[in-house]
Amino acid sequence: MFHGQGIFHGEESEDMSTPATLKQMELAREKAARRQRSFDNFLLPLSASLNHRYYNYRMRTSNIDFTLDRAGGRQYTSFESSRREPVRRFPRKPLTPPPVADVPIDIDTDDYKINADEIVCFNGRQHFLSNFYPVTLTVEGHDYPSVEHYYQACKLYTLAGANVASEIRTVIDSGQVKIIAKKILRSANVSTEKIEEWKRTQGLVLLYHAVMHKFVQNPDLREKLLATGDAILAHTYEFDNIYATGCDKEKMVEWAKTNNGQIVKIPTKIDADSLIYVPLFGEGKNVLGFINMKVC
Repeated sequence: MFHGQGIFHGEESEDMSTPATLKQMELAREKAARRQRSFDNFLLPLSASLNHRYYNYRMRTSNIDFTLDRAGGRQYTSFESSRREPVRRFPRKPLTPPPVADVPIDIDTDDYKINADEIVCFNGRQHFLSNFYPVTLTVEGHDYPSVEHYYQACKLYTLAGANVASEIRTVIDSGQVKIIAKKILRSANVSTEKIEEWKRTQGLVLLYHAVMHKFVQNPDLREKLLATGDAILAHTYEFDNIYATGCDKEKMVEWAKTNNGQIVKIPTKIDADSLIYVPLFGEGKNVLGFINMKVC
């Protein structure tokens, strides 16, 4: 969904371009400085401002091909994992329950009936609903090996800059992309608060479009998604209560049994403004699960 040139090039170059959608978001702060830049500034001029409601992107002119990249190291996942977590010196802090407000009458919603026998729980890179599932998606002519690659590349550019974002261009493994991006943001002194704010604003829009491209461009996966029928898709991961349920599969199943037959109302468009109206599903908002349900 981004236009302009991509984040990465196959060769090292000072002509480091970025997703134009994200460049547009910097129009306000870059406009004055750009007037003073010399003509060797290779970034394309920006034509419009962007907020999280903007969904119209133009085509980019060059292709990105990750197929020649090499993977390395252990395989990890980010806000989901089917593997044992690395041993931590300190236990994780308990998640703070995200705020929830009643849906206003003027907000369109998709209504789902909870059926404890029709809950599809997913977690880990082997599941086709996962952001880490290895499948190529092409966003306006640019190839990414997974939804996670696209998501992390956009996050790095927005929070740390194009040159920093280029550091992940040789990483093919989706789990490693998450780990490396986290280290890069830490080195760039990007606060956890800023990352969480991005996740709740721009990240929601980018994730929706990446997931949409994933299923539109891969008919076999789309058929598998359609085969889930009316089941509610639950991203069961206990360490994320925004994109996931904030609990594991066992707790999710128990929650579904307790709430069997109830109706949950999910805003038709999940963005920064409507996120607060997404109810808790299990112990989290399950945004990734509901996005998967909305794209087909």
